[in-house]
Amino acid sequence: MSPTSGIIENLQKELGSIVLPDVEFPTVVPDSIENVVKVVNWCRVNSWRMLIAGRGHTFSEDHHVPDGVLTVLTLKRNRMTEANPADLAIEMETGMSVDVVREVVEQAGLILERWPEDYPGTVGGLLCGSRGTEYRGMLLGSTFVDGTGRILSLGGAIRKDVSGFDASSVLLGSRGAIAWLDRVVLRLKPDSSAPVERVSFPPSTLPKEFSGLHRQIAAAFDPDDVFFKPKG
Repeated sequence: MSPTSGIIENLQKELGSIVLPDVEFPTVVPDSIENVVKVVNWCRVNSWRMLIAGRGHTFSEDHHVPDGVLTVLTLKRNRMTEANPADLAIEMETGMSVDVVREVVEQAGLILERWPEDYPGTVGGLLCGSRGTEYRGMLLGSTFVDGTGRILSLGGAIRKDVSGFDASSVLLGSRGAIAWLDRVVLRLKPDSSAPVERVSFPPSTLPKEFSGLHRQIAAAFDPDDVFFKPKG
């Protein structure tokens, strides 16, 4: 039995059906926020780290997941509410496809400002990627799991729900290295017939840099170093 096989058997015993069998690197796909908490706690107990990835996450051909790192896919966190013209807000899980979100919003006669047309991945990959901070003005609220297994919810469907230090926004551009961003509430705008600025994004890649601010925030949200942090 290979070392990977033994790890996968241990994961299956502890985490059940969310563990993918027959994969090169140990990989899980949580289908609920409660299962995300279980994954975080498993990593804490076993001194492993989580590498969060979605549909648009690409690796170089020679990429190798380091020993002791568990790949955690967001793809089953993929539900969303209807686009609400009254609230001008929409809530979604971060495994949702960026393309599907755009289509649903536009069908409701609304728009998401600067939402890309050619991004191949998930909402989580877009918001936590290298240009995620560009969406700070759209983020009304979020629910995330930190490195201690706590579920935290900040903000809400209207801007007045957000006061003081906007902790949600520090997850933007963090590359999944601070917490698991599970759900977000985004601001919508009316009148889909008006000109809309579109941006072109490349697929997300394995992070190469991690800012000093993000390192300071990570010390508070992830004291046990559960989430994989790039060097630099």
